[in-house]
Amino acid sequence: MIIKICGLCDVETAVFAAEQGADLLGFVFAESTRKVTPEQARGIIRELPLSVNTVGVFVDEDSSVINETADFCGLDMVQLHGRETPEECLKISVPVIKGIKIKDKSSPEDMAGYKDCVAMFVLDTFIPGSAGGTGKAFDWNLARYGAEYGKILLAGGLTPANVSRAVRVAGPFGVDVSSGVESCGKKDLSKIEAFIASVRGKRNVHIT
Repeated sequence: MIIKICGLCDVETAVFAAEQGADLLGFVFAESTRKVTPEQARGIIRELPLSVNTVGVFVDEDSSVINETADFCGLDMVQLHGRETPEECLKISVPVIKGIKIKDKSSPEDMAGYKDCVAMFVLDTFIPGSAGGTGKAFDWNLARYGAEYGKILLAGGLTPANVSRAVRVAGPFGVDVSSGVESCGKKDLSKIEAFIASVRGKRNVHIT
């Protein structure tokens, strides 16, 4: 089970998440309270162990900017969370995770055109006017309809308390969390530890 901790903004938290067993660490370059500059991301990534892969999150950004940022920061993958077309995904120099917003049973069909040009998908909750990161959950059963199109990272409203149930219901390739491991808008190390432990099936971890 792949675990992605997204919206990281400092070295301490990123290194901690990696040490706890996160597989992917996400850095947001789109407009967000969690936005980092390429210089900030590069500085953090330089301090990370080689065991973890890094992901840059972009929303409707020009492919040349994405590629320049990926090269400058040393990103392993990028996550495209806007209206990017399959053709635009193919212009990216590193593997792509494509964000798909889930509203109803038909939403996973939006994945069909991307299945041959992206490495995996992240399924998040459809919220009008939002690109993601709202902390709202969708019906996890709907994620199973997308399995035929590729590997799925389940996102949207996941927390240390519900992620085990979400995994059982959705059966994803992995999970993606940001606000669900925060307190007062900032990453909470104890919640990161508890989230990863819940996914891994470890016991006796205090979940706040």
